[in-house]
Amino acid sequence: MRYFILYTSSKYGFKENYLKGESFKEMEDKIQKFSNGRICTNKSSLYTYNIPLGFLREINLNFHPELSETDFEVINENKCYDFSKFEDMDF
Repeated sequence: MRYFILYTSSKYGFKENYLKGESFKEMEDKIQKFSNGRICTNKSSLYTYNIPLGFLREINLNFHPELSETDFEVINENKCYDFSKFEDMDF
């Protein structure tokens, strides 16, 4: 398992999200897939439609003793969504 910090900046301020996954590419793909909606993890949610700037960084826990494996969350794709899927629907 690899560990990542997703830094986001919006009009509401700066935020760090601690994520874990198999690879940088996998994390990047998941974040991009739901970049206009909501990313859900096993602990929280991140609404991405109002975030103009994000930066994903892989870290090594050996160099960050203040963090532990339990601080990191797994993206749950079953609960994530992208608003562009709803644009073509008739309600």
